[in-house]
Amino acid sequence: AISMVIYGMMRLGIRDDRLMKIVSEHMIRIGFDHTEPVSLCCLAYAYAKLEYWNDNIFAGLGRALVDGVKDLSPGQLIMASLCFSASSGNLKESHFVMDELLRNAERRLGDFDNRALSTIAFAAGKYYLLKEDVETYKINTGMMGMTFDAQNPFAKEIWQQVKNRTMESFTMTEIN
Repeated sequence: AISMVIYGMMRLGIRDDRLMKIVSEHMIRIGFDHTEPVSLCCLAYAYAKLEYWNDNIFAGLGRALVDGVKDLSPGQLIMASLCFSASSGNLKESHFVMDELLRNAERRLGDFDNRALSTIAFAAGKYYLLKEDVETYKINTGMMGMTFDAQNPFAKEIWQQVKNRTMESFTMTEIN
């Protein structure tokens, strides 16, 4: 499939804007209605890794992912969240997609293992930081200024999940 071209380019570290434009226009034309969830996640991942912020591609991928969010495995949900958290700093339209992904993830946090829990927390933190930067037109200063927001329902649920598990059950990688 043509989507494998973009994924292959990402795996090889090739970003050819001319080829990206041609393939992207074709994918926008054919749409994502019949694309499997894993392929949607891999495409979003490839575009995010290549930092090819095409509004139409991310809108199409986002719509398809939101429509099928209940069918995503925890790993696919996390992968999509990582991609759209990155794009939210460049595409304001990605905010709706991330809000929906996180709303779904919040209901399923009990199904996440420790690594998945820490990864979704990272994606959410990155998203909220970039979203704030976009909305206030601040220059992103990195993660250093980020703090736990007790008013954020997603952050509260993450904190509750961490409290329900023993700290010893987390590895150093998951804690960082």
